[in-house]
Amino acid sequence: MNTWLKTFWTETWNILLEMSPYLLIGFLLAGFLSVIIKQEVIERWLGKRTLGSVIKASLLGVPLPLCSCGVIPVTSSLYQRGASKGATTSFLTSTPQTGIDSILATAGLMGPVFSFFRVVVALVSGIIAGVLVDFFEKENVRPMDVASTKTEIENGSNVGKLKGMVIYGLYTLPQDIAKNLVIGILLAGLLSTVLPTDLGAAYLTNPWITYIGVTLVAIPLYVCST
Repeated sequence: MNTWLKTFWTETWNILLEMSPYLLIGFLLAGFLSVIIKQEVIERWLGKRTLGSVIKASLLGVPLPLCSCGVIPVTSSLYQRGASKGATTSFLTSTPQTGIDSILATAGLMGPVFSFFRVVVALVSGIIAGVLVDFFEKENVRPMDVASTKTEIENGSNVGKLKGMVIYGLYTLPQDIAKNLVIGILLAGLLSTVLPTDLGAAYLTNPWITYIGVTLVAIPLYVCST
C-alpha cells in the first residue's frame, strides 16, 4: 500500500511539475486577452451572417480558456447582443476544446505537433458547425439593440488595466478552473499508477476502431480542456 501511494504521489507530482510553467503562462495570457478584447469589437466581428463571422468566432474561441460549462453564459451573451447563430455555434464549438492554457500545457506534455493539431481540429470543427447552422437556419439575424458598455478596466489607466489583467489571470480564472484542474491532475496521476502502458494493445490494433472507441469514451466525460 505504501509503495502504491508513493508511486501515485510521484506520478501526480511529476505531471504537476510538467504542467505548471505552461499553466502560469496561459493564465497571464488569458488575463491579457480579457483586457485588450473589448465588447464592441466582439459585436462587430460576429454580428453578420457570413462565413467571415463564423471563422472569426472560431478564431476567437480557440485561445479562450473556457470549459464546456463556462462557455455557455458567454455564448448566450454574444447571441443576445446580435451575433449570428452560425457565429454563436462556431464559438460554442471551438472554445471548450482548447485554450491558451491548455495549448501550452499540451505542448509541454505531448509535444508541439500534438498541440498544433489540437488547435487545428478545434478551429476547423467550429467553422464546420457554424457553416452548417447558417446553411440550415434561414432566420434573419436580430439587430444589435443592446448597447455596448465599456468596463471599468477598459476605460481605466494602464496601471488599472495591468491590475485587471493580473487579477483575472492569476485570481479569477484559477478559481474558476481550480477544482477541475486538481481533479484532472489527480486522475492523471491515478491512471499513470494503475494502468499498464500496453493497455488495449491486444484489442485496439485497428486504428479506426481505436478512434471510434476513444471518441465514444470521451464524449460523456466532463474534463476541462486543460
